[in-house]
Amino acid sequence: MGRMMSEGSKQIAMSSVFYFLLGTILFLTSFGIFGLCILLSLFLGLILGLFMSPFSRGQEVSDEYLRKLNEVSMKFCFLVGRQGFLANRGRFSRNAYEQEQPMTNSATIDAILEQMLSYVIRDFIDSWYSSLTPDLHFKESLKRCARRTVAAFSQWYGFFKVDFVPLLTQHIVDDIASHFRLFRRAKERAQLHYGENYTTDELETMFFDLELEMEKCYCRDLVSTCSHYENAYFHDVADILLYLLTPAEDFRSRPFRFLLREIYVKRMMLPLFDMLSDPDFINRSIIWL
Repeated sequence: MGRMMSEGSKQIAMSSVFYFLLGTILFLTSFGIFGLCILLSLFLGLILGLFMSPFSRGQEVSDEYLRKLNEVSMKFCFLVGRQGFLANRGRFSRNAYEQEQPMTNSATIDAILEQMLSYVIRDFIDSWYSSLTPDLHFKESLKRCARRTVAAFSQWYGFFKVDFVPLLTQHIVDDIASHFRLFRRAKERAQLHYGENYTTDELETMFFDLELEMEKCYCRDLVSTCSHYENAYFHDVADILLYLLTPAEDFRSRPFRFLLREIYVKRMMLPLFDMLSDPDFINRSIIWL
């Protein structure tokens, strides 16, 4: 059955080719080469007409829209601006951030702090910012933020009126003494439970268990032994300090607040506490004293 169908399709194809050749021969014998050229010319003209008609119509529409646009642009008049603003535009020649504001109640201390801010901007900002742009707005805004932060700190200090004499001679000394007492008790309990060959991890476990017994409500084991929790704790402390010290508009800027928080944590808090917890630094400080 399939073979018969294939033979039938071949016969149809051969008959189609035969009729096409027969028609071509009859056309050439009747009209000649000239008639063939006329037929090809008509076919080519049909194709060109199909393409040229939309192109010509599109060109006409485009010219019409361009003419209307030119008419509208010629008739339109831009606003010249508010006359009051143009008359007083000279007041913006001076940067509002350049106005110095008092940071403390002492003019002498304010002058010293202003000089320190200028040195910090010169050493840490100008080295890379001056190559980007000559504009001074960014540097002056940083100075303004620093001035307002110092002013907030001085007001905060004056509000709470911290007495440093009992803080340094009583509270800190008591905390250090209680820390040493907990350490000695932890060593004794570690020797009692694990013998003389106890490990550092076992000693730390005993120490923080005793701290929990003494404090009753919290323990600092995760913050003191895990860098991840220590980093998160310092970020929380930095958020509180920024909330208390930075101006409200600067604190509401999330990119600026996050950048400042990372600088506080990574460049100030962590290096400071790593240095204070270094036994070599403690021994050198005791020897120096």
